[in-house]
Amino acid sequence: MEQGVQANTLQPGCDAMNRVILLPDASGEVGAVVVMSEGGSKTLNTAYGAAYQGTEGQLEESAASSEEVSSRFGQLLQQQPLPAETFTLRFTSGSATELTPDSLAMIPRLSASLEERKAPEIRIVGHTDRVGSLLANDRLSKARAQTVAKVLNEKGIPVDMMEVTGRGEREPEVATADGVDEPRNRRVEISIR
Repeated sequence: MEQGVQANTLQPGCDAMNRVILLPDASGEVGAVVVMSEGGSKTLNTAYGAAYQGTEGQLEESAASSEEVSSRFGQLLQQQPLPAETFTLRFTSGSATELTPDSLAMIPRLSASLEERKAPEIRIVGHTDRVGSLLANDRLSKARAQTVAKVLNEKGIPVDMMEVTGRGEREPEVATADGVDEPRNRRVEISIR
């Protein structure tokens, strides 16, 4: 199966009231879904394309409209969680506590994203450049992640909602040789969902 294509199987006995409808994402982009039953398979790859199992077991294709989806499923769709967001905060060289000015300016936007969510799951991963030993960079990356967790905790986010880890120099944003001072690698990535 192609990457990005998902397969769903309809159960026998489904009628037109039980159908698969492919919705566009918030930006209007559409992926694809393969719907399979004993009566065949259909690939949906257009916005509001739909498939259902007919009364004779055959797989039928149809289309819905945005108005129909909104009318029938609007309340349900409003209950979906907000899309995941990722923020990158950068640190000065060798520091576990000193954020760059651009990163300090990003904290209010990060806080606003957290306030929009009822029960956010937060993953905080610290990274370093390749200056220093592997062990020192492991410690530094974890300390950077803990600094960000402390900032978020001071903004009212409970510690138990955060997963805090350090990856040292293992996952650079920019590949460099050992010992190279690369500011883009001195970062903490915060994923919120």
